[in-house]
Amino acid sequence: MHQFIYRYHKAIILCAAILSALSIFFACRLKLDLSLFSLLPSDEPEVQRFFEVTENIGFQSLLITIIEVDANSEPDIIYDLIDSLAHRYQQSDMIEAVDYKNSNKALFDMFHTLLPYAPQLLKQEDLNSLAQRLSHEQIQQKISDNRRMLMTPFGIAGKEMVFQDPLGIGGLLLSSLTLPGNIIQKNNQNEYYGTEDRRTYFLFLKPIKPPQDIAFSKMLMQELSHIERSVLSEYAEELGDLRRQITFHHTGGHPIAVSDEALTKFDIKVTLLTSVAGVLLLFFLTFRTLKILLFVSIPLLLSLLW
Repeated sequence: MHQFIYRYHKAIILCAAILSALSIFFACRLKLDLSLFSLLPSDEPEVQRFFEVTENIGFQSLLITIIEVDANSEPDIIYDLIDSLAHRYQQSDMIEAVDYKNSNKALFDMFHTLLPYAPQLLKQEDLNSLAQRLSHEQIQQKISDNRRMLMTPFGIAGKEMVFQDPLGIGGLLLSSLTLPGNIIQKNNQNEYYGTEDRRTYFLFLKPIKPPQDIAFSKMLMQELSHIERSVLSEYAEELGDLRRQITFHHTGGHPIAVSDEALTKFDIKVTLLTSVAGVLLLFFLTFRTLKILLFVSIPLLLSLLW
């Protein structure tokens, strides 16, 4: 064997170089698949039903933007900044919807105020429909529908709706009333999602793709960062030195997926380097010469690469 290697050593080195180049090319094309669907056993009946549900109703995840401001900031300027930021978010092709105002609070308050008097306010056809919905069969059916909806991925979002109107009679009441145009107050700090001290505000974003799409999640986070820097630049003059006190944070499936992928890649690199270093250290302690590291490291690195 050693005579064969000595005779064809140039060809062996050339073949090893070509194979290593191909290995580097294909290794660079490897992607981490952190999708939940890839981790679940697809042959299980429960998993197959879960796939069917998500295929029918979609599999979305909210992305939450958290804005922290200085206590000395003028509320009106901050509200304008939040409105501008939400508008820029909505203009993005990567975001389907943005929710940052509690615009339905007055509507829910009116609904609960008028609910005890609903039979006196309903039209005759709506009154007949109310009687049907309050029947034993309809109540049982509505309970089953609520349970089925709460067990879907959108159950968390629908929990408040079920809590407010478990029998689904709100539509009958609202259809019989003519709502005044100014029922929802504008320019009120209470309509913005935030803490009582007016130092933290929240925007709930609905991206067009789920966080399992890592490439999309990366582009989305870069897009959000660009929008936020742009909006801050627009209000640089109004905010002055307080601009430095405004910070943006993100949470939800998309930033977590991006962070998990970066952390996983970092762990892979650390594991690879420490493993190679450990093997080389073991050989050095055994043979007590640096020359052995050259003979060991080259085949070791090639084997790992291949």
